[in-house]
Amino acid sequence: ILVHSKKSSPREVIEFLDAWQGRAPVVVVPTTYHDWHFTDAENAGVSLVIYANHALRAAVRSMSQVLSSIESSGASTSVEDLIAPVSEVFELTQLDKWLHLEKQ
Repeated sequence: ILVHSKKSSPREVIEFLDAWQGRAPVVVVPTTYHDWHFTDAENAGVSLVIYANHALRAAVRSMSQVLSSIESSGASTSVEDLIAPVSEVFELTQLDKWLHLEKQ
């Protein structure tokens, strides 16, 4: 069961969990009640916590800062130590496997 609430507090989710009584695993997505620690969620009966868009939101902020820095300096040299090397992107996307498949 996936439970998602737009409230700023986990109270609604906790009330559901109390009524649900562990009949099946419960997954929560605490986007708006971000002060609910995952151990508290686990203690309340949550099986899995998904931080669904936090990495995306962090990436947006980072991309904006990097692009602003490039715009200000006129080159990307100022951000090279702040960004992942291209090799890390290739590793993350498993480029070597794609290249191998392409040869088949």
